[in-house]
Amino acid sequence: MIDPAPRILPALGREWQPWANGGGVSSTFVEGPDFRIALAVIDREGPFSDYSGFDRTLLHAGGPPLTLVVDGVPHALSVGRQLTFDGAAAVSAVGVSGPVQAFNLMVRRGVVSGSLSVSRTDVVEAGAGSETALVLLLTPATLADGRPLAPHDAVLPSRAPLVLAAPADVAVVRAAPVALA
Repeated sequence: MIDPAPRILPALGREWQPWANGGGVSSTFVEGPDFRIALAVIDREGPFSDYSGFDRTLLHAGGPPLTLVVDGVPHALSVGRQLTFDGAAAVSAVGVSGPVQAFNLMVRRGVVSGSLSVSRTDVVEAGAGSETALVLLLTPATLADGRPLAPHDAVLPSRAPLVLAAPADVAVVRAAPVALA
């Protein structure tokens, strides 16, 4: 069944908020008290904010290569590469040569679980139950109903699979409450 009502969050016209530390801006797609899914633009070197108690996953979604130093260890990221780290870690962006778009997932450890995957596909399964799913387009695409999507557009599928007219590069993020035993 084709998803009749996916919610498209276009890249153009997105609202951006400056980071508290002044090192970039971000636009939040979905958030709750224990998780956040956002796109950020890192445009200068500097430290990341402390998010103690959260696990963070950052996906390089566009721009020049980026090096993140996490607790003294450098990690080189190019488009499509991701890095997961403790929100309490000392993290800095170094060698920033131009604006870098970074897709971010932050989940409160022990409360919300999350995953971020990158693939080339034409069907994305929707979130099940209390799971939140969001699809970020990394390349242009068209929904099966003919609506065009641009890079960095995001789609919140309804409860049916999201169907594209042809395969495209996408990042799929999922967040769900941790089941209590």
